[in-house]
Amino acid sequence: MPYLVLCNDSFDGETLRNQYLQEHLKYIEDVLGKICVAGPTIKFGDQYSGSCFIYKTDELASAKKLLENDPYHMRGVYKSCSFVRFVPAAGNWIGGVTW
Repeated sequence: MPYLVLCNDSFDGETLRNQYLQEHLKYIEDVLGKICVAGPTIKFGDQYSGSCFIYKTDELASAKKLLENDPYHMRGVYKSCSFVRFVPAAGNWIGGVTW
């Protein structure tokens, strides 16, 4: 059963996101096989407010390690993160979805 992780940005989140974007994207590419879906959350207009990850793991320790090794986490983009078990019961992931 996957873990859903919701992260809320710190006060300097926007600045730090821009500064460490390439490191973060490289890390995501490196662990893509362990991710069901991931992306930023948006609070107002197009301003990012955090991130959402759904990791392919049954172990909380593995989910925490995946997040802790993310440059965004290491560089202080997030002020808080919560972990919950997730039961995917219906719907499509992101394949073929248009917005």
